[in-house]
Amino acid sequence: LFCRKRPEYAKNQLDIYFGIAEETLGEVPAFSNNLVGNMAEFFYYGNAVFVADYMENALYAAVPEKQKNSWEIQCGYSNLSLKQGQKYRVTFEASCEGTGNMELLVNRFDGDNYPTEWISEVVLSKDRKTYEYEFELNLETNTDYSLCFSIGRGKGDSVLQNVRLEAIEYSFRMAVENMRQPGWAGKRGI
Repeated sequence: LFCRKRPEYAKNQLDIYFGIAEETLGEVPAFSNNLVGNMAEFFYYGNAVFVADYMENALYAAVPEKQKNSWEIQCGYSNLSLKQGQKYRVTFEASCEGTGNMELLVNRFDGDNYPTEWISEVVLSKDRKTYEYEFELNLETNTDYSLCFSIGRGKGDSVLQNVRLEAIEYSFRMAVENMRQPGWAGKRGI
């Protein structure tokens, strides 16, 4: 009731808490454009044969033998601008004809090493399916993050297709729904 009588106050408080841009207010939850380019623009290295298919937005990899470390064979997308505190969603389609163990990670080169922001183990199936993961960036805002698919511990032919990395935005409606959850004020301190 308080927010209904003072909608500008409610909007300002939600903007402060969620960092909501005015253009997202009143919309259903929305997702930004894909931060990853076509898969033909991916980097790749290691003891494997990679073939990029621009038309299918796919990257094919033939891994002849398992490596000691998963990162010894890797593909991904570099120079991503990611913001500290922002939540992101990664989706992709993949399959592997052999042993499809893969690590999906976000990292950045800091001059001496590659601190990993987020990592998840993925076991690929022989049938192509869609995978989805979410993470929040805790490291500082920067323009040189990489989304990496480390496939060195797998073996066989695999395909990676339609990779998407999207910032998850909160809309006004989603924020209000979160406030309706029991214990919201106590958890958030508002």
